[in-house]
Amino acid sequence: MADIEVNSRQYWDKRFRSDWDAKMGRQQSRYFAQLAIEHLPSWLAQEIREQKLTICDWGCAEGDGTDILAGQFGRELVTGVDFSSEAIERAQAEYPHLTFSVEDWIENDSPEGVYDIVFSSNTLEHFREPHVPLLHLMSAARKCVALLLPYRELDRHHEHFYTFLASNIAFAPSRDYVLAHSVVIDSKARRPVHWPGLQVLLLYTRPEFAAQTNLSLSDIELGDEKLLESRERTLQLERMVEEGERSKVAQLRRIDEQEAELAHHRQSIVLLERALAAQARTCSNQVEQLNAVLNSTSWRVTAPLRALSLTSGAFRASYALPMAKSIYRKLPVSIRRRLYPFSLRVRSISWMSEAPLSGTSRKWIDFLRGEKKIAIIPCGFEFDELVNQRPINAAKYLASQGFKVLFVAWQWGRGERLEKSNTEVWEGVFQVSLYDFVDNVSFFPEGMETGYFVVTMPAAVFTEATLVLRSKGASIIYDIMDDWEEFAKVGQAVWYDRKIEDNLVLQADLVSAVAPCLAAKFSSIRNDITVIGNGYDPRLIGESCRRISAPADGTPVIGYFGHLTDSWFDWTQLLKVAESNQDLRFEIIGYGEPQWATEAAARLKNVNLIGKVPPSRLHEFVRRWSAGVIPFIEGRLSEAVDPIKLYEYLYFGLPVVATGIRHAARYPMTHVADRGDLGPAIRRALGTPWSEEAVESFLQDTTWTARFDALFATTSDATIRKLYAA
Repeated sequence: MADIEVNSRQYWDKRFRSDWDAKMGRQQSRYFAQLAIEHLPSWLAQEIREQKLTICDWGCAEGDGTDILAGQFGRELVTGVDFSSEAIERAQAEYPHLTFSVEDWIENDSPEGVYDIVFSSNTLEHFREPHVPLLHLMSAARKCVALLLPYRELDRHHEHFYTFLASNIAFAPSRDYVLAHSVVIDSKARRPVHWPGLQVLLLYTRPEFAAQTNLSLSDIELGDEKLLESRERTLQLERMVEEGERSKVAQLRRIDEQEAELAHHRQSIVLLERALAAQARTCSNQVEQLNAVLNSTSWRVTAPLRALSLTSGAFRASYALPMAKSIYRKLPVSIRRRLYPFSLRVRSISWMSEAPLSGTSRKWIDFLRGEKKIAIIPCGFEFDELVNQRPINAAKYLASQGFKVLFVAWQWGRGERLEKSNTEVWEGVFQVSLYDFVDNVSFFPEGMETGYFVVTMPAAVFTEATLVLRSKGASIIYDIMDDWEEFAKVGQAVWYDRKIEDNLVLQADLVSAVAPCLAAKFSSIRNDITVIGNGYDPRLIGESCRRISAPADGTPVIGYFGHLTDSWFDWTQLLKVAESNQDLRFEIIGYGEPQWATEAAARLKNVNLIGKVPPSRLHEFVRRWSAGVIPFIEGRLSEAVDPIKLYEYLYFGLPVVATGIRHAARYPMTHVADRGDLGPAIRRALGTPWSEEAVESFLQDTTWTARFDALFATTSDATIRKLYAA
């Protein structure tokens, strides 16, 4: 858009046609509207409701902020206005129950209507002379004008032409208006962050309106600039103190790690000294034996023959290794691949000589020694038999099939202590800490007949372990449980490296994925990825709880259980649906919800945040539910998940309503909706007859046992592993 004037009508029409949604424009509109509502003076909110004051949302874009205002004050009182026909067309399509109008107040000099209140969010900074449009807004308002603006934006966005400061914000911009309320908001402290700085809310009122409302000094709030600066300095000092504390903790952690490493090295030195002493004794014995040979009669008699052989032997000794390397490099790729295991064995021997075996490591090695069927399964957290996660269920399954399972629990640092490590946490399952495993994997016992290394996290720390375990006969299985690349983008997988994952996909004997989009993601480098979804365990959630859902007559209850982070849980949409459907009740079970969502839910009588509930007690709540909901934010992160809760909802007898997970539409009694269609989809689910035959067939095929039967049945054709075989 380099040839289009920034902020012109043509510019904004093109923005709304192209990248407004992609650049989070709609989320920002809702964010700023909610921010303004939360900081409006209470007397004005009360006047709006009691006097039915009309509101114009000037510069409404695609109407998302207008929708927030309408939800707060009533849709009959709110009108959205924008000079972009593209924006208004989209607003009317998205919110047909609201009123919108295409109007250009600046060029046409007069609005088509007059409103009690004109509200505008983050618009005036787009003008080089913002007082000009402000006068137009004031001429369209009978009582007051409310503005939400970026404040102290010294490093301006390329679309912003004006920086609002205390020194250039007018107290009385015209004879008809005075500033009655101002508050500076630190918006970067909210989650999610849609504006990484300050905003200022300004309320200009006509004096006669202020007189009519009988305002007193206690009703007026005018931000104190010096006080604000003082607060900011205090916050900066607090942040510096917190950073210092974090740095101190990090330093102490590094000291602990260094002390542990030092102890490790000391142990290594002791073992090496013992090895050197043993070698010295061996050398002494060999010297004695050699002297005996040299002094023998046979050695003296064969001296002429040895002289002749030394000439050719010298040639062989000096040129053997370079010649072998040269020949190897010229061999066909297929031959080099067949020779590859020999290099692994050499490397393994090298590692074994450098890393002494610790006492704790002996426990898990002794646990595996002599076993013919072994499986190794890393996991992002410790083993918990009551947690219904894929790696834990895989460990249980393989143990039931006669495998000895090494459960490798993740550590964020060498100093992290794990409560259950070095113990048998389940019959046939032994938990070991991450670094205890990777540091000592070269000591992995020989003699395994059937072995699986089921990689569930494509982290670089497992690269060497993959090579060693393959050299010892294990099949490498990469089970893609999530789109780790998208998790990394939201700070949930800081260890992720796309190159590491691509290499793992290429090298694994078998690659499986929980969702079709994950298989498609890597289809350019591998076309045999098997899609095997998640499952459920009736024993974990109650074998007697099948089809337990039996809601009483009255208000339907819509339920959810699971993690509640707003990185993927669509709090905004769920709360909007709850607010507009007061005849439905929502029960939310889980943890990790942001503070703003907790506060917003508290304002709704039909939303109940229950907190964390163990799987064995879910049936106590589910029995009164009418449907299970999975309101995930649309995007790659959600599209790649296969929620375990979906299977459990169906097991309990609940129809499912989901957003952001398109592939779930293939499951029975599962209604996949677009974000704006969540409310109607819940209604459709409540009115859909239960499909007993389809659900029962689905549940029979999706227990964890059935899922892992399918997964491990395909490992017999170890196509990739054959390339590494000697």
